[in-house]
Amino acid sequence: MEYLPLETLQHIFRFACLDDGHTGCSLSRVSSRIRSAARTTRFQSISFRADYERVTAFAALYKAQCAASPEHHPHMWHLAITLPPRLVDELCEVPQWHEGLRDLFRDVAKDLRSLLISVDSERAHALQPSWSIFDCPFPVLQDATAVALSDIAVLIDKSTADPIFPAATHIHLVATARMSFSLNLSPWLAHAPRSTHLRISHINYWDRGIPKDFEHALGFSLPPRPDPAMQSVRRTHTKLSKPPRPITHPHLRYIALQPMAAPAPGGWCGTGLSAYRAFMTWLDRLATYKGLVDLEVVSVRPFAHQVSHAQWRNLATQKWLDRMNGGLGCWDADSAVVDERLRVVHTAI
Repeated sequence: MEYLPLETLQHIFRFACLDDGHTGCSLSRVSSRIRSAARTTRFQSISFRADYERVTAFAALYKAQCAASPEHHPHMWHLAITLPPRLVDELCEVPQWHEGLRDLFRDVAKDLRSLLISVDSERAHALQPSWSIFDCPFPVLQDATAVALSDIAVLIDKSTADPIFPAATHIHLVATARMSFSLNLSPWLAHAPRSTHLRISHINYWDRGIPKDFEHALGFSLPPRPDPAMQSVRRTHTKLSKPPRPITHPHLRYIALQPMAAPAPGGWCGTGLSAYRAFMTWLDRLATYKGLVDLEVVSVRPFAHQVSHAQWRNLATQKWLDRMNGGLGCWDADSAVVDERLRVVHTAI
């Protein structure tokens, strides 16, 4: 390897450094020549937990590598970052962390193609509007996944008027068990004006206002369910039947919705099961509605068992890795997968 041409080594490393960053880190420790050859690709895909020490150290390292060789500038294509709960609570007391993370995103924004950002806490409401770690667009980013982040607006600087993800086509949002469905979809769609695929996982169906909130955010609504008495009249007098009102969206073409696992039988007056059935009835009506125009709505089968917040973070990371290596990731809505570590059967996580 020490005698291979630099171009050959860089080509090899480009395919090798498609993991969570361990390969690039290992290459940098082989020798000074290999470290220099891997400079452009060692940061190609990175996954890390953004506590204070790591953020400041990594931001400094990345800046140093960028300045070391302008001809062989490092590029970061894929990033998975987890915001720890301590910083969710104490962010205002750690301004250096805030600035370090903002500087890091400024440096990588121009090259980033996929982003997974998750909050290591189910208390997503603790996010403060003062975070503002995004103050520039990600011009080539195509895939964005968020776990326990209800509103992308809390991460965006208020002075930023242009869309943050102007080229993004795939958006995946994961709620949590303790977080209500109130995912603020409008900012996501506004900051990803070219998105064609939207997936929302682990939807909390306990809030019976979910269907209306969802329809309002997407700018359409299902017509009211027909009166059973009138259905018999329409069958007798076919001339009374009207074609379904068309439903479409300016840029979305595929929407996948997955609720939380069904509750166990029983409970307080059967409230949980009643809410679950009501949501699934609405979802089935939406997915089978005949008036959808250039829009497909898919009902993704829920887990057989409840999945914890930590398990969702792990699943999102697995799908992020699969996606960057040419797989379908969370967009494989047809295949059933068994994850032995989680011991649950799931579909298209």
